[in-house]
Amino acid sequence: MRTMIIIPTVLLVLMTSAVAGDVSGKGPNGGRLADAGNMHAEFVSKGVELFVYTYDHNNKPVPSAGMSGKATIQEKGKTRSAELKPQDPNQLVGKLEVPLESGARVIVSLTPQGGKPVQARYTVN
Repeated sequence: MRTMIIIPTVLLVLMTSAVAGDVSGKGPNGGRLADAGNMHAEFVSKGVELFVYTYDHNNKPVPSAGMSGKATIQEKGKTRSAELKPQDPNQLVGKLEVPLESGARVIVSLTPQGGKPVQARYTVN
């Protein structure tokens, strides 16, 4: 009987992690990695600057040239956004007026050139 309770609980925890989009914790630049459609995206914030690094599912850099992006931030009941502009080799950069606060939720939307839009979600620690 106990096994019948434990197995569904373990499966629920595993599915919740997969839905959240977390891939493997920290990326090579110190940010969080998350699934973004057919790639991984690493999100880093430093002061008022936002950085998103793009990788394939083997964590090899995916060129950001031609990509467009947007970061939508939800914090304290308000929403703000920042445009993300590509920089070589696999980076997109944006700027905010004020730094992110702990607990802010960030939705990164990326559109590869000629591709379909993808999203990754993060919570700022």
